[in-house]
Amino acid sequence: MAKRKSNFSSLDLWLTRQNADIGNSSYANFFGEIRCIMGNVSACGNFIVNSLNTIKKLLSQLHK
Repeated sequence: MAKRKSNFSSLDLWLTRQNADIGNSSYANFFGEIRCIMGNVSACGNFIVNSLNTIKKLLSQLHK
C-alpha cells in the first residue's frame, strides 16, 4: 500500500513539474500537492483539477 501511494505521489510531482514548465501557478499546485499527501481532501481535489486543466492545455497546444 505504501509503495502504491508513493507511485501516486510521483505522478503528482510529475504533473506539478508540467505545470511549472507551462508557468500555470506552479507554486500553488506544488503546495496543493503537499497538502494532498497530508490528507487534505479539498487541496487534493484542487490539485487534480489543476493537473487536468494543464493536460487540456498541453493537448490544445498539440492540436494547433
